[in-house]
Amino acid sequence: MLPACPRVLAHDRRGPQCPDQLTSDQQVLVHQVHPGKLAVDIGTSLLSDTLLWQHRLIAGLAVRYLGPALGSALVLRFANLDQLATSRAGQYVLKHMPASMMAVRFAGDSLMAAGAWKRDRRLITVGALLIALGWSHGLLALQAPDPRSSDRALTCPDFARGGGLFAAVYEHLTARVEGAKAQTVLLGAS
Repeated sequence: MLPACPRVLAHDRRGPQCPDQLTSDQQVLVHQVHPGKLAVDIGTSLLSDTLLWQHRLIAGLAVRYLGPALGSALVLRFANLDQLATSRAGQYVLKHMPASMMAVRFAGDSLMAAGAWKRDRRLITVGALLIALGWSHGLLALQAPDPRSSDRALTCPDFARGGGLFAAVYEHLTARVEGAKAQTVLLGAS
């Protein structure tokens, strides 16, 4: 188990002192699921949205970006991220949180801020859905097809294979396009 190894903090550039220890990049991923970090992120987002709704721009943006930055700094400095990495949530982000999904989450958060400023509940809702999509990368994965079968079932969750929501949507759309092509060929032959 990881606690037997001394911790390497994010600011320690010497690298891991044992093979089971988290790298700085892994620590940055894992800290995102720390309960304290999640509470700060959600709380500051709600407070910021309220301030932006009231058109208090400086206060709203300060709360939105300084609060989570301080929360990250504290979690990265003081939390036992090695232990958190062994949890289901820690394993999930290590396997299923690429930079593209973090960008989707950031875009959703920015859209929520814009929606709060414009007092547009639809933008806030779409932003929240983008954030949920950013967290869902590994929740919906495509089951590896059996070569003896034409059945391509979706499984949820299938953490062992990856793929994510985008892969499932792509496969679904590809199957629809192939079906439409087959119908076109059959109609043309008639």
